[in-house]
Amino acid sequence: MYAPISTMNLAFRAEALALMYLPLMGQNSPYDRFDDIWGGIIAKKVCDRLGWHIAIGEPIVQHNRASNPFTNLVKEAAGIGRNETFWEEVDERELHCDTAGECMLELAEHFCESDDPHTVQLGKAIPRWIHHVNNL
Repeated sequence: MYAPISTMNLAFRAEALALMYLPLMGQNSPYDRFDDIWGGIIAKKVCDRLGWHIAIGEPIVQHNRASNPFTNLVKEAAGIGRNETFWEEVDERELHCDTAGECMLELAEHFCESDDPHTVQLGKAIPRWIHHVNNL
């Protein structure tokens, strides 16, 4: 089962660093405010392949600042429809690799075949992220 992962309260093992790439959103992007959701879908897909577990619990930091739901709706409008198909696009790809980075690269290849230009951009960005992670 896929779930959004809020990066405001997130801890992870070093082995999972490759999974912490969030799709670019906002300025110069057709979508906004789905980065945590889509990043969580990608992370969960890879964790399932690797037999890793995700635990969700009480946040350490409380986020009490309410944002304007109408402003958020305007920001999210373009991505609402894509959100309904993004998880399916991730789900349809069978992963065969044995490390988080390799699985991310496998998904990146799949994303480059997408009909959605933003997803193609994501597919091109992931290898740069993995290269950076591998050189830390």
